[in-house]
Amino acid sequence: MMILLRNAGMELCERLAYYAIQSNLLHYLTKVLHQSSTEAFKAVLTWTGITLIVPIAGGFLADAYWGRYRTIAILSIVYLIVI
Repeated sequence: MMILLRNAGMELCERLAYYAIQSNLLHYLTKVLHQSSTEAFKAVLTWTGITLIVPIAGGFLADAYWGRYRTIAILSIVYLIVI
């Protein structure tokens, strides 16, 4: 039961972070970074597409090649390097 609650809490936090970034990204790119509306919209669409495709690619790698735990470990290291 605790694992289920922890996973639900993690998923909730992930969704809140995603929608908080998505809702403010266009404003930030146009007002703070002074990008044109077209450039900013293109960047937002690219970001949205990448965030939707990467989990599918990770799932494919986990199922076909690396396994669940190795995929989590490798992609977590990549995530930390990118940040």
